[in-house]
Amino acid sequence: QCAFAAEEWMKFPAYQRVVLNNGVTVLLAEKHGAPLINLNLALRFGATRDPAGKEGLADFTNDLLRKGAGARTANQISDDMDFIGATLRTIVGPEKTRVQFEFLKKDLAAGLELFSDLILRPKFPEEEVAKMLKNRLDELRAAKDEEHADVVIVRKTTKSDEFFSIVSEYLQRHPGVSIVLSAPYKDPDMM
Repeated sequence: QCAFAAEEWMKFPAYQRVVLNNGVTVLLAEKHGAPLINLNLALRFGATRDPAGKEGLADFTNDLLRKGAGARTANQISDDMDFIGATLRTIVGPEKTRVQFEFLKKDLAAGLELFSDLILRPKFPEEEVAKMLKNRLDELRAAKDEEHADVVIVRKTTKSDEFFSIVSEYLQRHPGVSIVLSAPYKDPDMM
């Protein structure tokens, strides 16, 4: 028997379970003394569901979540989150995706509106997609200069010859290194 089994801090709080008409399951765990609202969206798909040839798309889409939603630009999302003291954390795993959003209870209406925009009305502005693709290529360039890595994880950002020449050059200089690739492609039909 576990020595900690009776500890109060380990007990899961009471919660209500409701299945909405659209099939979404909502679990509500209330803690009235806390000044925060914590929303967690868990989706039953992750990186393993990326389409063939578009590996890394879930991660790339996840990274773009803050770059525009509803009528908000990236700067407006940032400002609105700061105004209500909100934090956003997104996680793409192999089998699931989670979006966690926390804000002050006094800002319930504004927090729910912003969260709804982020998850229901994301935008993928072309200029933000281009910036992110550039950043991913810069990560690859930086990784090729890393002298002490046994495994380098890079994200393929383009089908260009530049990508392959960087990887080839890196492997020639570091023959014992493994490179693990994920490959988001800009494809508006997939986002």
